[in-house]
Amino acid sequence: MRILMLSQYYPPEPMRLLSDMAQSLQSLGHEVTVLTGFPNWPTGEVYPGYRTSLRKKEMMDGVPVVRIPLYPDHSKSARKRAMNFVSFPISACTFGPLFVKRPDIIHAIQPPTTCFAAWYLSKLWNVPFTYEVQDMWPETLSATGMVGSQRVLETVGRFCKWAYNKAAAVRVISPGFRENLLGKGVRSDKIHVIQNWVDTDLYKP
Repeated sequence: MRILMLSQYYPPEPMRLLSDMAQSLQSLGHEVTVLTGFPNWPTGEVYPGYRTSLRKKEMMDGVPVVRIPLYPDHSKSARKRAMNFVSFPISACTFGPLFVKRPDIIHAIQPPTTCFAAWYLSKLWNVPFTYEVQDMWPETLSATGMVGSQRVLETVGRFCKWAYNKAAAVRVISPGFRENLLGKGVRSDKIHVIQNWVDTDLYKP
């Protein structure tokens, strides 16, 4: 199966979980490509050795990674953070069809704005997309104090419900997340609890 992993973040950002997933799927015989942004999290500055351009292709542990431009930011400014979250899906919609092959399935990883690009590309290529939920939105925006406006939180909540409904399947990382989505009206048959894993050679007592 040809799988496109669509994620705003990917190593060398501290996202080893995602590279583990890509490499594991590759080892099972799937053809995996990652479409992501230029690394800038958590500092908000593009990493040394990288320079923002329209495209950068690299091979990371046997997995093709295609990087596309975004607005790098991890400040406390709600406006700049919004620009960061919105810039990646716009870039993915624009450059994805040009820089990656048509996949059999798209796996979108948070933030939920990535789902818009996954939905757009899925319609363009006539393939399904799945959605991975590592944080509950809009709850995390409220809990961290990033967004205080109830109107904005409600708008984000409506968008997230739209994304859950459009996805062919939704992966959550805990039973509590599953209950949260059930409470939001997401069909139980499309919610799959797959807890995060850990490299026991790296993390051990």
